[in-house]
Amino acid sequence: MTREEARVLLKNLNNQLTSAFYDGDFWVEEGTFEAFEVADAALRGPQPDPITGLVPCGCGGVAEELFDGFSFDGDGMECNDYLVKCKKCGMQTQVIQTWNEKARDIWNTAMGWKGGAE
Repeated sequence: MTREEARVLLKNLNNQLTSAFYDGDFWVEEGTFEAFEVADAALRGPQPDPITGLVPCGCGGVAEELFDGFSFDGDGMECNDYLVKCKKCGMQTQVIQTWNEKARDIWNTAMGWKGGAE
């Protein structure tokens, strides 16, 4: 079973319990619904910040995208250099000779984001 399959199963169970609870047919221990929310977030994994598009660092710190100047690629073409760095622990990607979306994708992949599994 994948994490996403487990999420769907737990979400369906939570919906069934919620419905039964509010119909008065079932009693659940206090904190059960909050536990489902925590489990869902844990199984979902890191999510990108809606403004920067960057997932948090593994240390919990906020990542930032930095423009690192210009360089030239193997064909002599001028490139923008980007990197992503954690404000808390200093972990960073290598300098990427490309557009900033590529640096963001490399960071997010390294931090465990699978690219939008809902």
